[in-house]
Amino acid sequence: MKHAFLIIAHNNWNQLCQLIKAVDSEKCDFFIHVNSKIDFKKDTADKVKMSAQKSKVIFSERVPITWGDFGICEASLVMLRAAISSGGGDDYYHLLTGSDLLLKNIDDFDSFFEKNLYCNKDKNKKTNYIKVGLPNKKLASRIYYYNFFISFWRNPNSIIRKIATLSNSILGCIQKNLGINRWRKVEMRLYHGSSWWSVSDEFAEYLLGKFEWIKVQFAMMTFAADEFVPQTVIMNSPFKNSIYVPTDDMDASLRLIDWKRGNGYGSPHIWRMEDKCKVTDSNNLIGRKFDEVVDKDIVDYILNKISK
Repeated sequence: MKHAFLIIAHNNWNQLCQLIKAVDSEKCDFFIHVNSKIDFKKDTADKVKMSAQKSKVIFSERVPITWGDFGICEASLVMLRAAISSGGGDDYYHLLTGSDLLLKNIDDFDSFFEKNLYCNKDKNKKTNYIKVGLPNKKLASRIYYYNFFISFWRNPNSIIRKIATLSNSILGCIQKNLGINRWRKVEMRLYHGSSWWSVSDEFAEYLLGKFEWIKVQFAMMTFAADEFVPQTVIMNSPFKNSIYVPTDDMDASLRLIDWKRGNGYGSPHIWRMEDKCKVTDSNNLIGRKFDEVVDKDIVDYILNKISK
């Protein structure tokens, strides 16, 4: 079985290089997107590429990304297009960030997907690993109404942040009172979930085929479209019964993420060495998030573990 890792990265290049070295195998390739807003040197790109001896490392077309806007969604689809176009014959596509690490070695990782290839309600389609749920009214409002000043919602200046979020709330109420609903004429039920997923080649091609429709429906002034797009597409498609039903402590997306201890502004807890037991005991396959600047010891520990 072959895997394509689609990685959205913008810093910590050494950590990314070490991950590639640890996972390097004929069983996988890496497709990397770098935010077009940052200065990314050719020698850094060359260093990343040289981290692999067996895997292909390909940098995709670059698009601008700002927290909360359509950029993450577009970048994921751009990488997906690059991976499919490469003709690598990948069976699964995994969306990661540069702060993610595999928690299993590549052989055990691959073995899980082999074992669970048709472990879903629809035995005629390969299993897809996407966390899906129905959005509450507050979440759905991100799609129903236009969102304003998104780039300021996490501004380090608390006054600017409060003005931006309050202004958006007021404009949202005005839109609601005017009867605006961008989703009203869309003949699909809206779904929500995690931004990070692992999908089969079958669904990957189906999702990519919806690229233009996705841009029309989600690109303009939508907050966190990446938390709606894959879920809405798969649940309104022939693949709706192909989603993995997790067992034990596993997440439907196979990701270990601690939002409870996050920073409160859309970023999860950064795993540290004191979390070692929780991380290593997890049955999930991918962990988010790790940062060698914050705690290099846990990064080195996990990379050493999956290299064996």
